[in-house]
Amino acid sequence: MIKINFENKKESIEKIFWDWFYKYNLKIFLKILSNDIELQKLIFESEEKYKVWIENLSLNRKNDYRVLKEFFFSSPKKHFDFKEKMNGIEISEESKSFFLKKYENFRKSQAPKIVKELEVHSCPYCNKNFIDIYYKCGTTIPSKFNGDIDHYFPKGKYEYLALCLYNLIPSCKVCNQEKGDRDKVHFHPYMDNHENLYQFKTNFNVESDKISIDYLYGLSENFDIEIFDYSNYQDTDSIKESIETFHLEDKYKNMTSFAKNIIRKAYIYNNGYLKDFLDQYSGLLDEEEIIKILFDYEGNDFLNKPLSKFKYDLMKEFDVIR
Repeated sequence: MIKINFENKKESIEKIFWDWFYKYNLKIFLKILSNDIELQKLIFESEEKYKVWIENLSLNRKNDYRVLKEFFFSSPKKHFDFKEKMNGIEISEESKSFFLKKYENFRKSQAPKIVKELEVHSCPYCNKNFIDIYYKCGTTIPSKFNGDIDHYFPKGKYEYLALCLYNLIPSCKVCNQEKGDRDKVHFHPYMDNHENLYQFKTNFNVESDKISIDYLYGLSENFDIEIFDYSNYQDTDSIKESIETFHLEDKYKNMTSFAKNIIRKAYIYNNGYLKDFLDQYSGLLDEEEIIKILFDYEGNDFLNKPLSKFKYDLMKEFDVIR
């Protein structure tokens, strides 16, 4: 559950979307909008405001599409408001078809560009699987990505949100498939920051009160992986729902071999061997750089590599970082 820090990329990803929408879809959207009163009310708040806007547009008084941008770039919190506003209200079948078909085109043509711009390399839901971008031969132009786009509010139930940029979450195929059309409040990568509200931790399998020396040396896998420390958070239901929706406990419980290697390196690091390494490479590497090399660690840029949050929490548990 890793937040996508999109704020410094907001202008560029919205430009990618709007350039595509304006060039290929705006004309037909305006026609569909003219025939759907409920969609007019959703975007413009009332049918009357829509009529004023379209009159100004037709008379060329002002070529102002800000209200449309406000809809397509609406915040996740606004989507919850839309959900309440549209409770029991349906947009037209023509509008539904437009949103769903144009999303498919967006998914193929624009999603790789936006994922590249966001620099999301691992799934924000599970942080276990890569999101790989493929490029056109011999270029740096993204052509597709080996990931998926999750609709936080499922497009099968909320078609009017199918093209809203911040309802579209870059994710791995596994998490997107596991979530399916579930319509419950869980972690939102564009809105929530849960990174300090839960932790991965090892739990030694004790049959007695004696702690296994092999475990502390990183020579044993006789321990469990747990996700804990979220019980005091006021929105625990969101975290619990996320863990259940994306099967995070199941995904990480078999990571003991990976964790054992971290524990072994932590033992080496904490028992003076690092000092010898520092002395050997004095002037070339500092302690922070050696830690990064030893643990393949890149700080708390968790979306850069899979398993980075898991690795970070274990490094803290075994006193490599504080």
